Amino acid sequence: MKLLIAFSLLIVLIIFQEQISCFSLNIPASPGYYQDGDFVIGGLFSLRVTAGDTRSRFGFTDTIHIPEYVYGDLTKHYQHMLAMVFAIEKINKDPNILFNMTLGFSLFNVDFIEMKAVESSVSLLSGESPPIPNYSCRPEKTDKLVAVIGGISTGISTQISQILSLYNVPQDSSHCSAAF
Repeated sequence: MKLLIAFSLLIVLIIFQEQISCFSLNIPASPGYYQDGDFVIGGLFSLRVTAGDTRSRFGFTDTIHIPEYVYGDLTKHYQHMLAMVFAIEKINKDPNILFNMTLGFSLFNVDFIEMKAVESSVSLLSGESPPIPNYSCRPEKTDKLVAVIGGISTGISTQISQILSLYNVPQDSSHCSAAF
C-alpha cells in the first residue's frame, strides 16, 4: 500500500515538475528592475548608503566599511542608472542601430555592500531573486544576458567579476582602480 502511494506521488511530481522546479525559499533579496529584450545587459549600481550597517550572515557579524568618497553625491550614481536605461531605450528606438533586435536590461541596487553585489550577480545569472546558484530557473531570461555594467569600488567589482567570470559573462566597470 505504501509503495502504491509513493508511486502515485512520484507520478504527480513528474507531471508538475515544471511548476515546482523553480520553487525557492522565501529569502528577501533585492527585487531589481527588468525590461525584456533579445539581448539583456545587467546593471549593478549603488544608490544608497547605510553607514555603520552590520549584517549577520552564516553566524558571523561583519562590519561593512564604506569608503569616504561614497557619503556624498549618490544622485550621480542614480544618474548612471538612468543614463543606461536612456541609452538602451534610444538604441531600441533607432532601427539603424540594431536591426530587428532589441536590448533589455536587468538592474539591481547593491548599496555599496559586497555581499549584495554577489547575490545580485547570481540573480542575474539564475534569473531568480533570491538567487539559486548554478540553476537557471528561467532560461528564456538568463540566456539573453550578454554583459554586466557595474562595480562602484574595487572590492565590489572584484566580487562581481569572480562570479561572472565563471559563466564567461563580461563586466565593464569604469570605477575600478585595479586591473584584473
